[in-house]
Amino acid sequence: MKTSLILLLLSFNTFAGKYVPVSEVPKNVNATIQNYFPESKIQAAELEKKFGANVYELKVKYKDILLEIEVNENGKLRDLELER
Repeated sequence: MKTSLILLLLSFNTFAGKYVPVSEVPKNVNATIQNYFPESKIQAAELEKKFGANVYELKVKYKDILLEIEVNENGKLRDLELER
């Protein structure tokens, strides 16, 4: 029973977001990234539903730093984390 519960929880975590090709990230989301981090490069993107809203979770390379940034579909920055 415990094993089944653990596997179920892991599957929710693994499939939380939908992969989005970097070329398909909306222009306003990309503009937000460039506004905060000029000359940065989006390396990966996922689309997630959070509290009923679409949120893009982005892996962004800025200079020598890897960031995880969340931007909603309207282009508003929601979260920023430094990846290690």
